[in-house]
This record gives sequence, structure tokens and C-alpha cells, in this order.
Amino acid sequence: MHAVTNTADVDFQKKISQELNQNQHLQRTAEGFMVHHYAGTVTYHVEGFCDRNRDVLFTDLIKLMQSSQNDFIRALFPDQVDNSCSRPTTAGSKIRTQANELVDALMKCTPHYIRCIKPNETKKSKDWEEGRVKHQVEYLGLKENIRVRRAGFAYRRHFHKFLHR
Repeated sequence: MHAVTNTADVDFQKKISQELNQNQHLQRTAEGFMVHHYAGTVTYHVEGFCDRNRDVLFTDLIKLMQSSQNDFIRALFPDQVDNSCSRPTTAGSKIRTQANELVDALMKCTPHYIRCIKPNETKKSKDWEEGRVKHQVEYLGLKENIRVRRAGFAYRRHFHKFLHR
């Protein structure tokens, strides 16, 4: 099974290179690729990439989409659906469960506005990269946020009001 996964990863890397060869925001590396986002450069390693990002659609969702009134939506899903009722454990379902647990814990707390700044790439104490910190402060809009809040425009809509909106 590892060979299949490795083949899928290699094929994925080739496809990225072919399709996005001229994209100025993409840079290929030996292990994968880098994407130059507006917030900074992110490195992606292709080993295990397809396996980590594989997700399975549940049968009831496929059936729902097949019963759509929209012809385009119906055409996106196959006619045959496996009738097994078991739901596979997917990365998405694990993340959803963990996110729900986190939201439950957070709803029991008093929220605070917190932004984390990563001071370095070395993960060592007392290692301060001024350029990195400045970039994050600018990207997060912290100066503007502080200015707006100090001017008295801090606003937080209560969750139940937001939900009912």
C-alpha cells in the first residue's frame, strides 16, 4: 500500500509541475513545492500528501446530491452508491469531531482576542527575528486593530444574535 501512496504522491507532484509550471506563486523543490501566499511562503512535502488529504464522501451525502433539483449537481455524482451504512473514519470527520470538542470547551469560557506571533523558525527561546515578527504584525493588521479599538470601535456580536441573523 505504501508503494501505491508513493506513486500517487509522485503523480501529484508531476501534475502540479505540469499544470502550474508558469505560476509565479509556485516554486518546485526536490521534496515537494512551495507556494508564495500573501502572508508568506509555505512549503509542502508531497510524501504522504495524497494519503493525508484523502477524504471519503458519506453515502447519505452522495444520495442527497443525486436527488438535487439541479441537473449540474446531479451529474457530478455517480448513479451507483455502495449501500453499506458504515461511515468510514476520515481525516475530515476526525477534524470535525476535534473542532466540535474545541468549540464546546471554548463556549464554556470567556473569549479574549489573542494573536500569536512566531518569533523565529528555530523554535528556540531568546531567538528573535525582527523581520519575521514585523511581517506578521503587518499581515495580521495588529496596528490598525489596536488603533480602531482604542478609538472606541471595539464590537463583538453575541453568538446567539449572530446565529439567528
